[in-house]
Amino acid sequence: MGYSKINKKDFNHFVKILGEENILYKKGLEEFSKDHTEDLKYLPEIVLFPKNTNQVSSVVKYCNNKLIPITPSAALTGLSGGALPFHGGVSLSLKKMNKIIDVNPKNFQAIIEPGLINEEFQNEIEKHGLFYPPDPASKGSCTIGGNISLNAGGPRAVKYGVTSNFVRREVSAGLVRQRRRQHNKNAERMHAPAHATTSLLFRLAWHACLCSRGVPTTLPLTWFC
Repeated sequence: MGYSKINKKDFNHFVKILGEENILYKKGLEEFSKDHTEDLKYLPEIVLFPKNTNQVSSVVKYCNNKLIPITPSAALTGLSGGALPFHGGVSLSLKKMNKIIDVNPKNFQAIIEPGLINEEFQNEIEKHGLFYPPDPASKGSCTIGGNISLNAGGPRAVKYGVTSNFVRREVSAGLVRQRRRQHNKNAERMHAPAHATTSLLFRLAWHACLCSRGVPTTLPLTWFC
């Protein structure tokens, strides 16, 4: 069974969910046809910019019923093609879901949205005496959601590990999945699932871990959108 092409009826439905100001249709699509993966380009038929989880859920439900392909995206800084809309359809950009909702230094928890820039998050929690280790080279422009989808690392990964080492649970439109845990002599490891099947879920919400400066072990952090 093949995928469906987007028509005017689909466009009008997306307008009802998101508003026309949060949609690119027929124009302005080129930017979302590529990331930093070589010279590969795949043009989406439409780009949607949800602002909350309910909107994401409504879009996904509609596309699932209509067999319209969805590819999540945001900063488009990836090097492995994770945000390329290979089948056309919807490029679901989460770049407008970029808020820090809460930081709780007492229990090392934060509530954030997936489109938040890595470096902006790091700078904010440092004000609270906290430390989020993953620091990919594109930390000034890449998003936390993309970091988790592609398990980004950085120079500090040698000491603290990569993004998957800081993730415990994800929440998407009411669905909660607890991460499988693997124990070893060094730390409790968290496993990020394959990007192809779970990237959208990971761009929505997470439980993760933070470090306090001077403390060599990770401590619980919560992420939600």
